[in-house]
Amino acid sequence: MGISALLPRLASTAYYTVWPRIRPGGYLGRLTAALRHRAGADWQPPEQVRQAQLQKLNALLMHAGQRVPYYRRLCEAGQMPDRVDHLEDIAAAPVLTKAIIRREGEGLLTEDYPAEQLRALATGGSTGEPLHFCSDHDALLCKNAAESWSSAMAGLRRGSSIAMLWGAGRFEPSSAADLREALQRLITNRIFIDCFQMGPDDLLRAHRRLSRFRPEGLLGYTSALVELAYFLEREGIRPKYPRKTVLSAAETLDDVSREKLERVFPAPVFNRYGSREMGLIAVECERHQGLHVDCENVLVELADGPAGTGLKRILVTKLTQFSMPFIRYDIGDLAEGPLSYCPCGRGFPVLKRVVGRVTETIRFPNDRCLPGELFPHLFKDCGIAAYQVFQAPDYSVDVRLVKAPNQTPEQDELMRRVIAQRLGPDIPVRYRYVDRIERSPTGKLLPVVSQAPLTLARGSRRTSLRA
Repeated sequence: MGISALLPRLASTAYYTVWPRIRPGGYLGRLTAALRHRAGADWQPPEQVRQAQLQKLNALLMHAGQRVPYYRRLCEAGQMPDRVDHLEDIAAAPVLTKAIIRREGEGLLTEDYPAEQLRALATGGSTGEPLHFCSDHDALLCKNAAESWSSAMAGLRRGSSIAMLWGAGRFEPSSAADLREALQRLITNRIFIDCFQMGPDDLLRAHRRLSRFRPEGLLGYTSALVELAYFLEREGIRPKYPRKTVLSAAETLDDVSREKLERVFPAPVFNRYGSREMGLIAVECERHQGLHVDCENVLVELADGPAGTGLKRILVTKLTQFSMPFIRYDIGDLAEGPLSYCPCGRGFPVLKRVVGRVTETIRFPNDRCLPGELFPHLFKDCGIAAYQVFQAPDYSVDVRLVKAPNQTPEQDELMRRVIAQRLGPDIPVRYRYVDRIERSPTGKLLPVVSQAPLTLARGSRRTSLRA
């Protein structure tokens, strides 16, 4: 091991083992205690896991009904239980949506919660409309403990060397912040590669940097990892990194992307699912047969999804956040149901597969929907390096494409024919070849975005809304 790799290893070892003992009441000391508390929880029998969740849920419901104005109004009107006997009984509570959060504002905050414990946050908003909300120190501590648990599921330990292919956290230069972040990465044995900079020269520099660092784990946005993998394959490069695992996060991992990553990188791919609002929600184990829900922090339900798809909408209750409770929050994502259990023997149930956001389904005026995962499966055989499909409120579709160097006219014709067959004559489609697909302000690629009206199946009744 070279000096350049040895120094971060020694620094991270000291940071994670010595510092918590010196300052047990500090952040790292409390995080270490939180990890000890949740150690082995995922191996408990399912009924024991559910009982622990029920206790946390009832504590949250009682708190919300007494101290959160929005939920107190619902309880007083008989529209919200202040406790339940079974986890399934939470279905009696109304669904929390982004529209409600925007409308209610401070009415969703706990009264007289210590201001110094609150942290204002926001999501990027997949359709350009950010969502502002609050979290608290205890909830953020639980969130970080869950992320450590998810890394352990993928074979990484605290202090493992990790390269992060992620969006830049800041857009304004700051010498003090740059120095602080560089020191933090040194002592946590991490490097950061900005996925806003993903041109050929940037990717070559990233590859050289990763080759020197040779991380145990490579964590990144799914699209950024795929973009790097595509570059390496095109250049005939066989990377020797990461040494243990590829962690795909922040975006949907479809079968085509997984196959690409597993073909290029010399380590297994683990899918991780979460959001800015909820933190980590679920992660794959070594069996790769679904994503284990983090039952220590969240309760997941599956509700009826877009009509005609057979998919389910994911509702999440954040069990460890009391400053601004999220109860039955419609996160806007779709999954295959039902929840089941993994042959690994863990007591945390698994989501079979998260297939994308509600905004990633193409909608039709006749209430039919087409899951957006059609496009990666089609484009992989059509000489397409990157793409973005946008559906306007009038149902028209704009397809932006980055052509692979070896695309043929026959591949282009096949692509247009299949899309025309699937969308039909009533959906106008425009194709545009571009040099590059721009990322969102948070660094993500949004492959399919629909702003057309959405219809949800509700048994024999149908409800129309906008996602």
